[in-house]
Amino acid sequence: MDCAHAGHTQGTGANRRWRCQFRCRGSRRGSAVAQLFSFAQLQSVMPSLEELEARLRASHDAYYAQCKERWDAEALSRLQAAIHVAEADLCAAKGEAYARLIDIGLEYCAEGVRLLQSSEACFLIVGTISRQAGAIASRAYAVLRFTSCMWTTFGYPNDEALEGHPMSGRGFDSFGVCEVFNSPWITRMRAQNRIRFPEFDMHPVRHLIFSFIGDTFECLCTGVEVVFTHSDFQTVFAHTTSLLSHE
Repeated sequence: MDCAHAGHTQGTGANRRWRCQFRCRGSRRGSAVAQLFSFAQLQSVMPSLEELEARLRASHDAYYAQCKERWDAEALSRLQAAIHVAEADLCAAKGEAYARLIDIGLEYCAEGVRLLQSSEACFLIVGTISRQAGAIASRAYAVLRFTSCMWTTFGYPNDEALEGHPMSGRGFDSFGVCEVFNSPWITRMRAQNRIRFPEFDMHPVRHLIFSFIGDTFECLCTGVEVVFTHSDFQTVFAHTTSLLSHE
């Protein structure tokens, strides 16, 4: 299988790999100049719960107002993203579980998703698209390898039942990849292991959610590697199966 790895931007005919590269959408890099704040100063710039609740209400109001206007998919998408950010900010301020949309460098399409997993390794095969000037320019497959993957679920819920997901209303965006913070999965795993091993503590892991049209994939892992290829599905599947058997 053609798995050459090139560059960090997607282009027609290019295959790429990221090793544990995550970026929260909407985050901004601060100045390179270090700044020190006292705790009192930090408290003064942090919004209160009342302010965060007001932001969330305002985000919902803006979304519903746009729904009453002419249909504008791009505007509605931006407003919905603002709702998710406001939800996550409020839950984070309360010390509760919340989700953030992250960018792992791929846009997947509606083609079937394949999960290949053993006790030692975990792979996802997904169809992806690349765009130029907003239009689909090419299609490819992405093979995602999850490192130190220790817990997975795959299947339910589909996209029509995502409102029942525990992270719904907590920043979870059903279009893309989300990372869960203050994860109940991690809390549960730590508590279960401490029954037998009281001093047990987990090494740093990440709780990721991938929502597709027909399925949802969720896992605890330390990272993910993404490889793009323009090979046909049979070749990609055979190559990934071979990788799985040698892990």
